[in-house]
Amino acid sequence: MKKNGLVAYLFIGIGIFFLLRELKLPILTDFYSWPTLLILLGAAFLIYSFRAKDFSSVVPGVILLGLGIHFHGLNHYPFWIDHWGRLSFYYFDRVSYPIF
Repeated sequence: MKKNGLVAYLFIGIGIFFLLRELKLPILTDFYSWPTLLILLGAAFLIYSFRAKDFSSVVPGVILLGLGIHFHGLNHYPFWIDHWGRLSFYYFDRVSYPIF
């Protein structure tokens, strides 16, 4: 019975995605892409895991949600960092550590 909740959340999320896509609302045109599906899948996993208190779906939910946000940011924001190695170098260049 608990696994049916995950399938229900997935179908609801994908159904809302395709409904909004068919309505062609001008404010949502940036979200008609495959990263949005990753975001919806990740959110469905997270909502299911916290509502059903079955925390085995948290890690896939976080991974899918994070990848969806990252790829959405790459497609729509010019300031988005496309390589996470640059983020760590950016951080460590700005932080000074005392030498013992």
